[in-house]
Amino acid sequence: MSSVMSTPAHNSQWVRKRIEAVGSSLSLPAARRALGLLEGVHQSLARGSGLDMRGSHPYTAGEEARHIDWKASARIGKPMVIDYEKSGNDTVLCILDTSERMYTLSPSSERIIDIATDTLRMLGALAIRRGDEIALFSATEQALTRIPCNGGYRGLHAALERIEQQNQSQERDIDSILTFLKKDIHRHALTVIATDELAWTSEHINTLRILAQQRPIILVTVERMNPLSPDGSRIVDGATGRYIPAFLRTQTLSEEVRTRRDFLAQHMRRELTAVAATVIRADSSETMFTTVLQTISQSMRLSAGSSSGLYSTHPKSYASSYHKQIHND
Repeated sequence: MSSVMSTPAHNSQWVRKRIEAVGSSLSLPAARRALGLLEGVHQSLARGSGLDMRGSHPYTAGEEARHIDWKASARIGKPMVIDYEKSGNDTVLCILDTSERMYTLSPSSERIIDIATDTLRMLGALAIRRGDEIALFSATEQALTRIPCNGGYRGLHAALERIEQQNQSQERDIDSILTFLKKDIHRHALTVIATDELAWTSEHINTLRILAQQRPIILVTVERMNPLSPDGSRIVDGATGRYIPAFLRTQTLSEEVRTRRDFLAQHMRRELTAVAATVIRADSSETMFTTVLQTISQSMRLSAGSSSGLYSTHPKSYASSYHKQIHND
């Protein structure tokens, strides 16, 4: 189905105020916990390669055996890997699909690009608060271009605003993004890729699975508006400029589209979470904001049994206070 076009309606100002509150009020330890949980469990270099231990976690396939804590493993009865504090500031790669289809609409009538940039604002606020450097890239079939975003959160926000105001006519090229990541010198940097949910083929997902075993990856997928939804709105085919015929916009066909998209999204999540990648799927900026907080809270609950000092002080209480801190600002 061709891309769906209509009048952009960006209603995420409330979310952006909350995101800015995250960057300004979240404590440094809280920012480290939050972003560290989203990074998932990866090789020791992805977790940190300094000399200071921060705890340990259960061994998973693909991790380096030289970092196994044999004494802790014998005591607990299963292999445990030492976690090290990261030494110095890290680079977080943010790759944003800025192709033509990103400027079409989501189910919330927000443009897909606006939801994607709000997600990068959210994750960027955590990274900047943690002391990381943001490397922002704009991706189309024509080029993968680094966008200057110096100046902390305000610099990132301004760079993303400039992208939102573009009138893009280029097609996307996921292959070039994956090729770039294979050659990138920051081989263990946290990598955030933001695009719409229909951008990925099975071959792309297989390649991303391999990359996710080398670096922590957060994949942001924004839902597209269902072009066959019989809700009465006037939807235009982005390729031809024609309205979608009424006889195609039935409840039955709309459900078939939704079921197919949900199936593909579940398949992608299953494949990528199996290699410790994080998948964030959203249909609006508000849903994205809530999803990120829920993902952090769920990760903390799953990590509650870890012997790591990071989670040793009531993770559930911390998750609750984290939500309060954000929503009371």
